[in-house]
Amino acid sequence: MFERTRVDSMIQSQSVPVPVELTLDDHSIIKGDLLVPQSRPVHEVLNGPAVFVEFRSYGMEPALVAKSAIRGIRFVKVPGVTNLRGTATSNDGFDPHQTLGVPVTATYEEIHRAYVSLAKKYHPDRYATADLPPEVSDYLAGMARRINLAFQALQGANRAATRRVAAVNEPVYTSGRRA
Repeated sequence: MFERTRVDSMIQSQSVPVPVELTLDDHSIIKGDLLVPQSRPVHEVLNGPAVFVEFRSYGMEPALVAKSAIRGIRFVKVPGVTNLRGTATSNDGFDPHQTLGVPVTATYEEIHRAYVSLAKKYHPDRYATADLPPEVSDYLAGMARRINLAFQALQGANRAATRRVAAVNEPVYTSGRRA
């Protein structure tokens, strides 16, 4: 029955897609995203008092599936940040020059230019209003962290080199010889 005092309608609440395979009563398997409210875990939604759950098959519009028709659920493993792009894998060793796309012989100005360019491209605020899949959002956040770490590593190396080369400061004022 419709209740006017309830605020948790599906349209108003933010829902998060959870990739799953559902086994139904007739032993058919449907693949897609289970749309659950952002503030509630999947098990709470499935065991809650509602009769239906929102489900979106890949490439289709969201539909309601009766919870009583669901016989099994299997969570589909989605690749993490490190598996989406070969250059972002963590097992290849972290190379700050490769991450920023600059040669090892690059000057500090070239490194800084590359950092600013990549930081603008991958910054999470740039995509804050876009409706992206969670794995893409995770990838963008991971790349932003990786770019920041690469710049910090190269910036620290630059500071150390600058300290080594810097001349020892001469005193500003020296008194004359005392008799």
